[in-house]
Amino acid sequence: MKLITGLLNQHAKAWTPTRLITALLLSFATLISTAANTPPLKVYIFAGQSNMAGGINPAPMKNYSQEIYDWIKNPANPVLYHYYSGNADHSTTNWTTLNNYFVMGQEHIEAYRLWNYWQSIDTNTEIAIFKVAVGATSLHSFWNPGGRDRDPYYYNPNPKYFLQGDGYGVLSNRLVLAMNQLTELGYTNRNIEAFMWYQGEGDAYSSRGGDNYSILFNDLVNGWEDRNTNDFPNDDKSKYGGSVREILGLTNLPAIVARISWNIKGSTAWGNRSSWEPFLIMVRDALTNYAGSHPDSAWVDVDDIPLADYYHYSGENYCEIGDRFAQKILNTLYSNNFPRVELMEPTWYQGYQPWQRTNISCFANAYNAAGDSVTNLNWISSEDGAFGTGNSVILEGTSWETRVTSVGSANEGESSWVYTTNQAKKITVEYTDSNGFSQIKFNWIKQIPMVPEISVVSSLWSVVGMSLLGFRKYR
Repeated sequence: MKLITGLLNQHAKAWTPTRLITALLLSFATLISTAANTPPLKVYIFAGQSNMAGGINPAPMKNYSQEIYDWIKNPANPVLYHYYSGNADHSTTNWTTLNNYFVMGQEHIEAYRLWNYWQSIDTNTEIAIFKVAVGATSLHSFWNPGGRDRDPYYYNPNPKYFLQGDGYGVLSNRLVLAMNQLTELGYTNRNIEAFMWYQGEGDAYSSRGGDNYSILFNDLVNGWEDRNTNDFPNDDKSKYGGSVREILGLTNLPAIVARISWNIKGSTAWGNRSSWEPFLIMVRDALTNYAGSHPDSAWVDVDDIPLADYYHYSGENYCEIGDRFAQKILNTLYSNNFPRVELMEPTWYQGYQPWQRTNISCFANAYNAAGDSVTNLNWISSEDGAFGTGNSVILEGTSWETRVTSVGSANEGESSWVYTTNQAKKITVEYTDSNGFSQIKFNWIKQIPMVPEISVVSSLWSVVGMSLLGFRKYR
């Protein structure tokens, strides 16, 4: 519209029918040309509670990948970013770029992977990340689209249906706002690729959350489904706000969801685990069942990722979650992968005498972009130089083992490095494919307390020996 107005103003001094028609034709021709030249834009939507909000400080992001951190912080970072994290101070009102964040989240990892994927296909393609995430929230309250019968979970409820939640209002309103802003920016050639969801801990402690999770998540993402009015007499579709798919005008919206961790501990207010574990199971099942029953949807497993507290993760593990989401997106939607390394936890065993050797073993699985196993991995020494020169490649292959003596001297010729037991150590493995795309993983080598193994014979010999010594001394 601004373009048409501007062109008309240029001819405002002397209008004739011919000039008016010419100006309009020029205007529409310019609009068509502009639309044709608009770069393709791929939009990814993220929503959930605190584990989607993230909390990755610079140090853990650098530890996970200096390359990704540098890309995020680059002033010329090309990814559009629109986010809301609980209040106005932690939010944007318009699209910005990925390096203007309140706090880094898993979406920063995914943005890097997705950007590289699309750049490998078409360097003109751009991507945009939209996120609404607020901690300590539930689907049955905060994210609820409204209208569902909530009996018998409340006594004397008024009203008898779930109200629309504040988070649902923020998500739906900001989605409309953000899409309109993209249009104003000229991104008319855009496609909303997927909806990412990490939430459920706030529903895993009660029947309100667990029993209703399946229907409410379908309401939020996919759309209203009628239920038996005898069982749910208070369902009221007129109070329903609509699904994300309907708000965006999409006939189908792939959903990539995290199945919340089995290992969450819950707060003391939740009571004993036995009282709320059935609802945890309901939430987990609801998420995986949705992913399994909708086209191009999938779920992400996080059960093996250690928690940092009752529900949350360390910054480095949030990075790992981001990589798992990215892998699931690439594999599910585009039948593609990025080079991936799975690093097993290193183990070490120390002898009980100084002349007995310490063995440290670690194994890794790695896959190229086609998903095939690869073996050309680089094993890198720990950053503090405990295995020799810091960050030096020590060998290639899919497994690594080194032997050192407990007194700390290296065994020359055995690919061995000094290992002292009073410092934390880590081992890093890296895989780089033929395109220079790399994936790095590390694990801390956990110190195992030494407990000397004393056999019955040696114990008896010690008793006899000490007795003889005592007899000689005090005779």
